[in-house]
Amino acid sequence: MHRQRGGHSLLFFAPLTKLVETTCVALLLATFVVSAGMQIASTSPVYDEPVHVAAGYTYARWGDYRLNPEHPPLLKMIAALPLLFRGVTPAEPPELVPAGEPSLAELAGEWKAALADPSAEWTFAHSFLYGLRGSALARLGRGSTFQVHGTDPVERGDYLNDAGALVNAARWMVVPFGALLALLVYLWSRELFGAAGGLLSLTLFVFEPSLVAHSALVTTDVPIALCLFGSVYFFWRRTATQSWPAAAAFVLFTAAAFLVKFTAAVLIPLLLVLALLRRTRIAFALLVLAALVTYGGIWAAYGFRYAAATDVAAAAADEQSLGAQRPLPGLPDRAAGHFPLQYSLRRQAADARFFAEHGRTPADGESQAAFQYTSIRGLGGILLRIDRLHLLPEAYTYGVAFARERAVFRSSYLRGEYSDTGFPSFFWWTFLLKTPLVTIALIACGIGVVLLTRTHRVATRFAWIAVLAYLFVAVRSNLNIGHRHLLPILPFLFVLCGALAVRWARFAPAVRRPVAVLVLLLVVLSGLFVLTGSGPVSAVRDRLAYINELGGGPAEGYRSLVDSNLDWGQDLPKLRAWLDAHHVSEPINLCYFGTADPRFYGIRHRNLFLGYEYEPDDGFAAIAPGLLAISATNRAGSAWDAQARDEWRKFLDSTAAQPAGRAGSILIYRLTKR
Repeated sequence: MHRQRGGHSLLFFAPLTKLVETTCVALLLATFVVSAGMQIASTSPVYDEPVHVAAGYTYARWGDYRLNPEHPPLLKMIAALPLLFRGVTPAEPPELVPAGEPSLAELAGEWKAALADPSAEWTFAHSFLYGLRGSALARLGRGSTFQVHGTDPVERGDYLNDAGALVNAARWMVVPFGALLALLVYLWSRELFGAAGGLLSLTLFVFEPSLVAHSALVTTDVPIALCLFGSVYFFWRRTATQSWPAAAAFVLFTAAAFLVKFTAAVLIPLLLVLALLRRTRIAFALLVLAALVTYGGIWAAYGFRYAAATDVAAAAADEQSLGAQRPLPGLPDRAAGHFPLQYSLRRQAADARFFAEHGRTPADGESQAAFQYTSIRGLGGILLRIDRLHLLPEAYTYGVAFARERAVFRSSYLRGEYSDTGFPSFFWWTFLLKTPLVTIALIACGIGVVLLTRTHRVATRFAWIAVLAYLFVAVRSNLNIGHRHLLPILPFLFVLCGALAVRWARFAPAVRRPVAVLVLLLVVLSGLFVLTGSGPVSAVRDRLAYINELGGGPAEGYRSLVDSNLDWGQDLPKLRAWLDAHHVSEPINLCYFGTADPRFYGIRHRNLFLGYEYEPDDGFAAIAPGLLAISATNRAGSAWDAQARDEWRKFLDSTAAQPAGRAGSILIYRLTKR
């Protein structure tokens, strides 16, 4: 009788335990979505978002792929879907421009120039989101949006489109990528380490500030993390469980990775290594199937068309007509109406060769000489042959070449030092400074448990091999501009942390519960607050700017990291709120790093030297006593040369700039003298 009651007791509590677990998972995922929503509502578009949103709109509505070839189109097209139902201007390709709309004429000009001049995508995106109506320009006495000063009285209704609503709608399309990634982390960890391991891994994910922040942006960083993780996870699951739905999911995630970001190429050697570990025909058959689906998916994403432009002859004619109005780059070996593939390949090869020989970036004369005497070899030669045979869409091949070209030299900043070729320790520092300390400790313990336990080491080898493979590529890269490029390894590390639950289960029952509560409480609090000398600082206000205690918190973080690590142009709403709270009505002095329009947020300002690039630069001449607001990235001068940084230092010294506050990542000073 006693045994029977015990049996009934177990049967009663089993579904209750499952219900509790399901409820916890649902609450954690809901917390993640709400956190991402708060990020969306409180930030302005970051530096890369306008061009991603604008390009995605042109892909989805016009079927043209001339804009932003640096990344494949899938994520941008998905993000732009809500824009198709919002009455966006222009609704059709900007060929015929209504009279009295100079902003649309500018947008049309940039559209026609984009195949020859990759920088045109940025001005196109600005005119698309922040172009002013002809009636507003007439009222202001300006002939162009780019001639409007920051002190001009611009109102929200003066814009052709509501940029805030469009970008936020696109951002919500990215949130499910982050939520699905969180769910997959939980599922893999649970399969390996049980419910406690799954919940621990999921909690670490949900309260990881960078993952929340980048799940709320129209960028490729979280979507590629999802695709890479999904590919490896479902490959493991299919080879471990013989599940055909897992095989289908593996193929889809692998194909999607190559349609989201070119760094998906890391999957090629990684999956080969993992297949060799399994040594089964099924594993290699899956790789072949994934390759075929990926190839077909690439062509499908570009409308099964080789040319980027919908009409190459019309695009060539547009360039010819535009040449009389504005100079286009005279790029060698380029056919009108197509991308300058050969030029990009030779430019990359010349820059890489020069750096290998001299260990520095070339001067203008040296760059031209290196370009003239460099031939296309290696991967560049393969890409050139692929293009000549039309084996891939033009925009995809050129996108790979363009991404390689841009990665050779790129300004970066780390702890007060500057470089055009990156720092070997860059990603180690970003991980150390932008990850909550409790999370770092748990990751270290999780890795230790896995390495010291043979069964865990074997069971999790797909995860830790993926981490090592991605780190090998990332650490060797010259592209040191953001911790976001390290996000793909975090989900794998969180899965490894699930191993801690197995050790936790060995504790005495009286110890397990308080240990679990303490660990989870520390994870949550470390993701919400940073302890500084002045006390706890909320990290919820902007998770993008999260810097842990080792970096001094968000207030001092700019001394170590900037750009997308801390200040990516996201804090114009906070600057507007600071000005309102301090009853500032007169124009301020502003040096803003970003592509969002400060005037859209009602911030009247004088645009200082090297500040906002889409309006007249007033330099230092128009400076007035009062307030100076300068983005942390510009304060560090990470995107400037040494001369520009020196000019700004002298200016701040000459005006006796005294700290007056901060609006998120924007530092505010009071200028006491001229």
